[in-house]
Amino acid sequence: EKKENIKELLPSFLRDILANHDIASLLGDFAFSVMPKISNHKKPTPQELEKYLCEIKDLTWRLEDAILKCNPDSEFLTRFFTEKFN
Repeated sequence: EKKENIKELLPSFLRDILANHDIASLLGDFAFSVMPKISNHKKPTPQELEKYLCEIKDLTWRLEDAILKCNPDSEFLTRFFTEKFN
């Protein structure tokens, strides 16, 4: 039941985060390709939603890895991993 609730909320979650200009810019082509498929008048399949979720997780991990490879100072890392950016 919990998994079904998550699947129902996922399209709305994706729409919300990809509607944020900064996040959409950060995610680039992912946002550009997924947003039309999850618009309010379309309902993605559970398989599509799972695919989008896996892709966004992968992009997030790659972003974190790239930031760590740049050897930023500890203040930046602390802010990056703990601060909420609006």
